[in-house]
Amino acid sequence: MARRGRAIEEGSMPKDIVVRLDGSQDDETLLAHAEPIASQFGASILALQVNILPELQGMGYPVSAGLVQDIVEEARAEARTLRDTLKRRLDRLSVPAEHRLIELYSPAAGRVVSSEARAADLYIAPIHHPDAPDAAELAETVLFNAGRACLFVPRTTPQGQYRTILVGWNDSRESTRALAEAMPFLTRAENVVLCTASEHSSEAERREPAADIARHLARYGVNVEVRNLDGWADAGAALLNEAGRSGAQLIVSGAYGHSRFRQWVLGGVTRTLLNEAPVPVLVAH
Repeated sequence: MARRGRAIEEGSMPKDIVVRLDGSQDDETLLAHAEPIASQFGASILALQVNILPELQGMGYPVSAGLVQDIVEEARAEARTLRDTLKRRLDRLSVPAEHRLIELYSPAAGRVVSSEARAADLYIAPIHHPDAPDAAELAETVLFNAGRACLFVPRTTPQGQYRTILVGWNDSRESTRALAEAMPFLTRAENVVLCTASEHSSEAERREPAADIARHLARYGVNVEVRNLDGWADAGAALLNEAGRSGAQLIVSGAYGHSRFRQWVLGGVTRTLLNEAPVPVLVAH
């Protein structure tokens, strides 16, 4: 029987992890998840502090050069204070960590952070929250532009090593990419549940490619079980339900979306996972 899709190459162990720290409550969440991963794989953490300078042009009324300079300098002074706080926090980590302060104006933030993430193996961001829309927008920009896997983590205490991992599989390029990026975690997991869930394809259409990729993972020593999730109108909800039933500590999925006016609009499954997942979600585009 002919194999479908490309073979999944075993991902190398992550050695560089990027997080963006901004002084919010999410900083501790990100470090709490990044530190054990870095420890497990012998990786280093790069903590980005992005100081977005105020833009005063186009405000509808004249602003003197002196006032502009005062406002910008105040923003820089606040950034330096936060920098010192973040450096002290990084010094307490048990793994190597570097702090990097970047100053820019808002339109450049996504491009610059994406560039930083390309020089790493993994970008860790918080699961989307209504109280942090700017952070969500930046993380989505990195997800769709950096070419690296992104790990979105909830505001909960990490559960340790990812012993049970749920993989959402639909025989797409995005699913293949996510699996390749997740291989360091999959090969160390005790159980991997590979799920197919689609509103548009039958179980028979999903069974063959799922069996093929499960066979491929098994050749790497992955203990994998295939489950076809039927009867769900929402594939994202189906994956979250199965993750709960399986006791999964990590969800792996391709990231889907489309570009609209230079911004990415998340696909339905990706939106559900990044807004509602109670456990970390590793996604790749």
